[in-house]
Amino acid sequence: MMFDIRNIVVVFGTIVILVAFILLFKLRKKKGLPEYFKFFYCIPLIGLLFSANTIFIYYIKTNFSGTFLLQNFFSLVEFFLLNFFFYKLLKVYGINNFLKTIFFTGLGIIILLLSINNFYRPIYQLYAVYNLIIALSCIYYYYKLFTENPHINVLNNATFWIVTGLFISCSINVPQYAIQEYILNTYGPVISSKVFAAVNIIIMSKYFFFIKAYQCAVKFPEAQNQTANDNGIEF
Repeated sequence: MMFDIRNIVVVFGTIVILVAFILLFKLRKKKGLPEYFKFFYCIPLIGLLFSANTIFIYYIKTNFSGTFLLQNFFSLVEFFLLNFFFYKLLKVYGINNFLKTIFFTGLGIIILLLSINNFYRPIYQLYAVYNLIIALSCIYYYYKLFTENPHINVLNNATFWIVTGLFISCSINVPQYAIQEYILNTYGPVISSKVFAAVNIIIMSKYFFFIKAYQCAVKFPEAQNQTANDNGIEF
Protein backbone atom coordinates (compact mmCIF):
# COMPACT_ATOMS: atom_id res chain seq x y z
CA MET A 1 0.00 0.00 0.00
CA MET A 2 1.55 3.25 -1.11
CA PHE A 3 1.56 5.94 1.59
CA ASP A 4 0.24 8.97 -0.25
CA ILE A 5 -1.54 11.82 1.50
CA ARG A 6 -4.84 9.95 1.55
CA ASN A 7 -3.32 6.98 3.38
CA ILE A 8 -1.63 9.21 5.95
CA VAL A 9 -4.86 11.10 6.62
CA VAL A 10 -6.87 7.90 7.08
CA VAL A 11 -4.34 6.32 9.47
CA PHE A 12 -3.75 9.47 11.53
CA GLY A 13 -7.44 10.34 11.53
CA THR A 14 -8.37 6.89 12.82
CA ILE A 15 -5.93 7.32 15.72
CA VAL A 16 -7.41 10.73 16.61
CA ILE A 17 -10.96 9.36 16.48
CA LEU A 18 -9.95 6.41 18.68
CA VAL A 19 -8.50 8.78 21.29
CA ALA A 20 -11.68 10.89 21.24
CA PHE A 21 -13.81 7.78 21.65
CA ILE A 22 -11.81 6.49 24.63
CA LEU A 23 -11.91 9.86 26.40
CA LEU A 24 -15.61 10.51 25.83
CA PHE A 25 -16.42 6.94 26.83
CA LYS A 26 -14.82 7.68 30.19
CA LEU A 27 -17.23 10.59 30.70
CA ARG A 28 -20.40 8.55 30.30
CA LYS A 29 -20.71 7.89 34.08
CA LYS A 30 -19.08 11.06 35.38
CA LYS A 31 -21.45 12.83 37.72
CA GLY A 32 -22.36 16.47 37.35
CA LEU A 33 -22.17 16.57 33.55
CA PRO A 34 -25.03 17.23 31.13
CA GLU A 35 -27.14 14.19 30.32
CA TYR A 36 -25.99 13.87 26.72
CA PHE A 37 -22.47 12.94 27.80
CA LYS A 38 -23.93 9.55 28.67
CA PHE A 39 -24.26 8.72 24.98
CA PHE A 40 -22.10 11.22 23.08
CA TYR A 41 -19.21 8.73 22.90
CA CYS A 42 -21.33 6.97 20.26
CA ILE A 43 -20.44 9.76 17.80
CA PRO A 44 -16.69 8.95 17.69
CA LEU A 45 -17.64 5.26 17.78
CA ILE A 46 -19.50 5.78 14.52
CA GLY A 47 -16.44 7.68 13.30
CA LEU A 48 -14.34 4.58 13.97
CA LEU A 49 -16.81 2.48 12.01
CA PHE A 50 -16.56 4.99 9.17
CA SER A 51 -12.77 4.70 9.23
CA ALA A 52 -12.87 0.91 9.27
CA ASN A 53 -15.29 0.94 6.36
CA THR A 54 -13.09 3.42 4.44
CA ILE A 55 -10.06 1.19 4.92
CA PHE A 56 -12.11 -1.76 3.69
CA ILE A 57 -13.30 0.16 0.63
CA TYR A 58 -10.02 1.66 -0.53
CA TYR A 59 -7.28 -0.63 0.75
CA ILE A 60 -8.73 -4.13 0.75
CA LYS A 61 -9.25 -5.28 -2.79
CA THR A 62 -12.79 -6.51 -2.81
CA ASN A 63 -15.97 -6.29 -4.84
CA PHE A 64 -18.19 -6.40 -1.77
CA SER A 65 -21.01 -3.98 -2.55
CA GLY A 66 -22.11 -3.63 1.04
CA THR A 67 -19.33 -1.20 1.96
CA PHE A 68 -21.14 1.86 0.62
CA LEU A 69 -24.39 0.49 2.03
CA LEU A 70 -22.73 0.57 5.45
CA GLN A 71 -21.38 4.06 4.82
CA ASN A 72 -24.85 5.36 4.05
CA PHE A 73 -26.29 3.51 7.04
CA PHE A 74 -23.67 4.97 9.40
CA SER A 75 -24.46 8.45 8.06
CA LEU A 76 -28.14 8.01 8.91
CA VAL A 77 -27.38 6.71 12.40
CA GLU A 78 -25.02 9.64 13.04
CA PHE A 79 -27.64 12.06 11.71
CA PHE A 80 -30.28 10.85 14.19
CA LEU A 81 -27.82 10.69 17.09
CA LEU A 82 -26.67 14.27 16.54
CA ASN A 83 -30.23 15.50 16.26
CA PHE A 84 -30.99 13.70 19.52
CA PHE A 85 -27.96 15.44 21.04
CA PHE A 86 -29.29 18.85 20.00
CA TYR A 87 -32.74 17.92 21.25
CA LYS A 88 -31.34 17.13 24.71
CA LEU A 89 -29.13 20.23 24.60
CA LEU A 90 -31.76 22.73 23.51
CA LYS A 91 -34.97 21.35 25.00
CA VAL A 92 -34.77 23.87 27.84
CA TYR A 93 -35.36 26.65 25.32
CA GLY A 94 -38.27 24.82 23.80
CA ILE A 95 -38.02 22.93 20.52
CA ASN A 96 -39.35 25.80 18.46
CA ASN A 97 -40.64 25.87 14.90
CA PHE A 98 -37.15 26.57 13.52
CA LEU A 99 -35.69 23.33 14.85
CA LYS A 100 -38.77 21.35 13.89
CA THR A 101 -38.74 22.81 10.39
CA ILE A 102 -35.08 22.11 9.62
CA PHE A 103 -35.26 18.59 11.04
CA PHE A 104 -38.42 17.43 9.29
CA THR A 105 -37.58 19.24 6.05
CA GLY A 106 -34.14 17.66 6.05
CA LEU A 107 -35.57 14.27 6.94
CA GLY A 108 -38.03 14.53 4.06
CA ILE A 109 -35.23 15.40 1.62
CA ILE A 110 -33.12 12.52 2.93
CA ILE A 111 -36.01 10.07 2.47
CA LEU A 112 -36.48 11.38 -1.07
CA LEU A 113 -32.76 10.98 -1.84
CA LEU A 114 -32.80 7.45 -0.48
CA SER A 115 -35.78 6.58 -2.67
CA ILE A 116 -34.25 7.85 -5.93
CA ASN A 117 -30.63 6.78 -5.41
CA ASN A 118 -28.82 3.49 -5.24
CA PHE A 119 -28.22 2.83 -1.54
CA TYR A 120 -25.19 0.74 -2.51
CA ARG A 121 -23.37 3.80 -3.84
CA PRO A 122 -22.24 7.00 -2.11
CA ILE A 123 -25.10 9.51 -1.88
CA TYR A 124 -23.24 12.80 -1.67
CA GLN A 125 -26.40 14.91 -1.70
CA LEU A 126 -27.55 13.07 1.42
CA TYR A 127 -24.27 13.89 3.18
CA ALA A 128 -24.64 17.55 2.17
CA VAL A 129 -28.19 17.79 3.55
CA TYR A 130 -27.20 16.03 6.77
CA ASN A 131 -24.26 18.41 7.34
CA LEU A 132 -26.44 21.45 6.57
CA ILE A 133 -29.02 20.47 9.18
CA ILE A 134 -26.37 19.98 11.86
CA ALA A 135 -24.66 23.28 10.95
CA LEU A 136 -27.98 25.13 11.29
CA SER A 137 -28.58 23.46 14.66
CA CYS A 138 -25.16 24.68 15.78
CA ILE A 139 -26.01 28.25 14.75
CA TYR A 140 -29.24 28.05 16.75
CA TYR A 141 -27.26 26.83 19.77
CA TYR A 142 -24.86 29.79 19.48
CA TYR A 143 -27.77 32.19 19.22
CA LYS A 144 -29.46 30.81 22.33
CA LEU A 145 -26.21 30.50 24.26
CA PHE A 146 -25.10 34.08 23.77
CA THR A 147 -28.53 35.67 24.10
CA GLU A 148 -29.57 33.73 27.20
CA ASN A 149 -26.16 33.89 28.90
CA PRO A 150 -23.90 36.49 27.24
CA HIS A 151 -21.34 36.41 30.06
CA ILE A 152 -20.61 32.70 29.92
CA ASN A 153 -16.96 31.63 29.82
CA VAL A 154 -17.11 29.43 26.76
CA LEU A 155 -13.43 28.47 26.97
CA ASN A 156 -14.22 26.20 29.92
CA ASN A 157 -17.49 24.93 28.47
CA ALA A 158 -17.24 21.36 27.13
CA THR A 159 -20.50 21.63 25.20
CA PHE A 160 -19.33 24.77 23.42
CA TRP A 161 -16.25 22.94 22.11
CA ILE A 162 -18.33 19.99 20.94
CA VAL A 163 -20.73 22.21 19.03
CA THR A 164 -17.88 24.27 17.59
CA GLY A 165 -16.20 21.15 16.26
CA LEU A 166 -19.45 20.06 14.67
CA PHE A 167 -20.10 23.49 13.20
CA ILE A 168 -16.68 23.88 11.58
CA SER A 169 -16.75 20.37 10.15
CA CYS A 170 -20.33 20.42 8.89
CA SER A 171 -20.35 23.96 7.48
CA ILE A 172 -17.24 23.29 5.39
CA ASN A 173 -18.45 19.89 4.24
CA VAL A 174 -21.80 21.15 2.95
CA PRO A 175 -20.49 22.74 -0.29
CA GLN A 176 -17.84 20.04 -0.68
CA TYR A 177 -20.35 17.20 -0.65
CA ALA A 178 -22.72 19.19 -2.84
CA ILE A 179 -20.14 19.24 -5.67
CA GLN A 180 -18.27 16.00 -4.94
CA GLU A 181 -19.98 14.04 -7.69
CA TYR A 182 -19.28 16.83 -10.17
CA ILE A 183 -15.60 16.81 -9.19
CA LEU A 184 -15.39 13.06 -9.63
CA ASN A 185 -17.11 13.08 -13.04
CA THR A 186 -15.26 16.15 -14.34
CA TYR A 187 -11.73 15.79 -13.01
CA GLY A 188 -11.45 12.06 -12.43
CA PRO A 189 -10.28 9.92 -9.53
CA VAL A 190 -6.88 11.63 -9.05
CA ILE A 191 -8.33 15.01 -8.09
CA SER A 192 -11.20 13.29 -6.32
CA SER A 193 -8.65 11.45 -4.18
CA LYS A 194 -7.08 14.76 -3.13
CA VAL A 195 -10.50 16.13 -2.25
CA PHE A 196 -11.12 12.95 -0.26
CA ALA A 197 -8.01 13.67 1.82
CA ALA A 198 -9.07 17.29 2.39
CA VAL A 199 -12.55 16.25 3.47
CA ASN A 200 -11.18 13.72 5.94
CA ILE A 201 -8.86 16.34 7.43
CA ILE A 202 -11.91 18.55 7.99
CA ILE A 203 -13.88 15.68 9.50
CA MET A 204 -10.91 14.72 11.66
CA SER A 205 -10.64 18.26 13.02
CA LYS A 206 -13.91 17.99 14.93
CA TYR A 207 -12.48 15.17 17.03
CA PHE A 208 -9.74 17.50 18.29
CA PHE A 209 -12.56 19.72 19.57
CA PHE A 210 -14.15 16.66 21.23
CA ILE A 211 -10.84 15.98 22.98
CA LYS A 212 -10.77 19.61 24.10
CA ALA A 213 -14.31 19.13 25.45
CA TYR A 214 -13.10 16.17 27.51
CA GLN A 215 -10.32 18.29 28.99
CA CYS A 216 -12.84 20.99 29.99
CA ALA A 217 -15.21 18.44 31.53
CA VAL A 218 -12.40 16.95 33.64
CA LYS A 219 -10.55 20.14 34.60
CA PHE A 220 -13.55 22.42 35.08
CA PRO A 221 -16.49 20.26 36.23
CA GLU A 222 -17.88 23.18 38.22
CA ALA A 223 -18.03 25.23 35.01
CA GLN A 224 -20.33 22.66 33.43
CA ASN A 225 -22.63 22.80 36.48
CA GLN A 226 -22.49 26.59 36.57
CA THR A 227 -23.47 26.76 32.91
CA ALA A 228 -26.46 24.57 33.57
CA ASN A 229 -27.56 26.63 36.56
CA ASP A 230 -27.08 29.98 34.86
CA ASN A 231 -29.23 28.91 31.94
CA GLY A 232 -31.85 27.21 34.05
CA ILE A 233 -31.07 23.95 32.29
CA GLU A 234 -32.19 20.78 34.00
CA PHE A 235 -29.95 17.88 33.03
